[in-house]
Amino acid sequence: MAGPWFRKGQAHYRTYRSVSFETPYRSEPRSIPPQLEFFPLAQLRLRPGTRFAAAERVNLQYLLNMPTDSLLFAWRALAKLPQPAGAVPLRSGWEHPGSELRGHFLGHWLSAAAFAWASGGGDALRAKMEGVVAALAECAVALGGYLSAFPSSHLERFERIEPVWAPYYCIDKVMQGLVDQHAVAGSTLAFQVRSELALCIRNTR
Repeated sequence: MAGPWFRKGQAHYRTYRSVSFETPYRSEPRSIPPQLEFFPLAQLRLRPGTRFAAAERVNLQYLLNMPTDSLLFAWRALAKLPQPAGAVPLRSGWEHPGSELRGHFLGHWLSAAAFAWASGGGDALRAKMEGVVAALAECAVALGGYLSAFPSSHLERFERIEPVWAPYYCIDKVMQGLVDQHAVAGSTLAFQVRSELALCIRNTR
């Protein structure tokens, strides 16, 4: 368990004993041909005039309207990078500056933006995504490869079974967002940043 209400003294531990079972298979399992194949989203378009196409437009506009500098505010603050003029942090829900979950929303945004762009989001969304990934890369360089909106001490607290609110959940969100930026939107920079972050996390544990 983790989170603001967790107390180490109230933790319960169980010891499990592993039992080895002999496998009934003596050879390599035969390969099974795939039954489904993915196709690029660029090959799919929603029919104009339908409620699905209307919802897609609303989603795209939401992604475009999200203030880039607000999305990145906590990340730049941790990396001690200068904030653009007029930049303000996100202040709602789990993203407010004092939240230990701050930053996870950007991972969701990266994933959503990648799929929206592949579905025909256009050049404006592409430019916005590239700007966000480039800014994250700058933060990662400043932090020596680590990348988050909260300090790595949150991970250390988790490993010591001390109160902290889901740092690996937040890391997973941004890593998945970077994966989607690479796999769906073709960003080699996103792949590089994600790989360096993975090395940092492995060394932390």
